[in-house]
Amino acid sequence: MHSGNLTSVAAAAGTAMDMPEQVYKKIAAIAYAQFGVDLRSGKLELVRSRLAKLLRLQGFSNFSEYLEAVAADKSGKSLIEMMDALTTNHTSFNREKEHFAFLVEKILPQLAARPKISIWSAAAATGEEIYTILMVLIEALKLPFPSPCTEDRIEVRGTDISTRALETARSGVYSDERTDQLPISWRKYFKKGTAAQAGKVMVRPELRRMAKFERWNLMETPNYNQKYPIIFCRNVLIYFDQPTQEKVVARLQCCLEPDGYLFIGHSETLNGVPNGLKYVGPSIYQLAGAACGVPARMQGRP
Repeated sequence: MHSGNLTSVAAAAGTAMDMPEQVYKKIAAIAYAQFGVDLRSGKLELVRSRLAKLLRLQGFSNFSEYLEAVAADKSGKSLIEMMDALTTNHTSFNREKEHFAFLVEKILPQLAARPKISIWSAAAATGEEIYTILMVLIEALKLPFPSPCTEDRIEVRGTDISTRALETARSGVYSDERTDQLPISWRKYFKKGTAAQAGKVMVRPELRRMAKFERWNLMETPNYNQKYPIIFCRNVLIYFDQPTQEKVVARLQCCLEPDGYLFIGHSETLNGVPNGLKYVGPSIYQLAGAACGVPARMQGRP
């Protein structure tokens, strides 16, 4: 980010909580360059309302002051907070459950003999997807819970751009109603809150220890030393334009084992996105052999 450019735009931001068009365009440019998020025209009011909450919370009187502070923060923390405010981290337990049925019926038999099964959730949000994967695997493999042996058998890596969402994921604390649709037998994976925590549940520590959370930006190059048989990256590609989708998918497929599977959201598709994956079911793709690499025409693009 060039602080001079950001500050010059900020100077035109005016007073109060209005957001001039040029300020919106600068925020959209930063979101795209730094995080790949495509804030198309028509979202000015959404951006204004979400950032206005940050301004009030942090004591800024207008967007000019706020953008100057973001530019001056060399730690990058303010930029991350801005993106936390702009991105939506909606998810739920057992969301798009057809994916988990496919996982159990079609993929798990191929992995059952492994001493350890590792899966990556690349857009983990507040963690419900991670914990659902863990519960599904434990139930399908008929593993004892709680048990140190089970903890050693399964690991799910969860990454997300939002530090705020990851804090919730690590804590594993949710409103009790979020678990209403889960099988009653799965209640063993949660502790009910009491006193100040009444109406909430906490994922048991034995399950949380099988989840490894870390912040990761999909625009960054991942650690290719780790290959996964399964990667979930659901309901995030819709925020990217096609060039960015191509690069993200290329990065993810480089982290798949040969013949590994990529799950995307039900509302998403890879039609028109060049890749080395083959379609095997609604929003489910399989790596064709060991194909890996960012398309040459995408090199150097965000």
